[in-house]
Amino acid sequence: VSPNVGGVTPNWTIAMYSIVINLTRPKLSQAIGIGFIAGLTLVPSSKSAFPLGNVASELAGATVCCLLVEAMFKAGISEWKLRPFITGFVATMTSGGLFTFILKLILGLPLHVWIYAMLPVVAIVGLLNGLITFFLYAPVRKLFYFQEDEK
Repeated sequence: VSPNVGGVTPNWTIAMYSIVINLTRPKLSQAIGIGFIAGLTLVPSSKSAFPLGNVASELAGATVCCLLVEAMFKAGISEWKLRPFITGFVATMTSGGLFTFILKLILGLPLHVWIYAMLPVVAIVGLLNGLITFFLYAPVRKLFYFQEDEK
């Protein structure tokens, strides 16, 4: 259950796996596993016309998030404060873009409906998820490393 913001609800699953991927820097195969499990957990509760689309979209979102985090580390910008925001936003755009495109195909919607009606909603959710990822990353990171220090 999540409050909506102007009629749009954040996707907490994407925000949470974005934080996890930023913290743990999993191998690509592990990120694919994270995305697959995330997608599977969404299928039973989805109110979408095609719930299985979640599997493909979350797989893509987690994969892109992992690749982006790795690219930022290789580029030497791993400590960039906006890294969680950017990765949360891009993961959401990837996942939501693919999910809505699958729906467009399943429902036989015209391309302009996807571009002008569906993608703007994905972008708003992307901004919300980017903000959620950004603001929750630091406290989760602090807790994550605090628990590691106890061992």
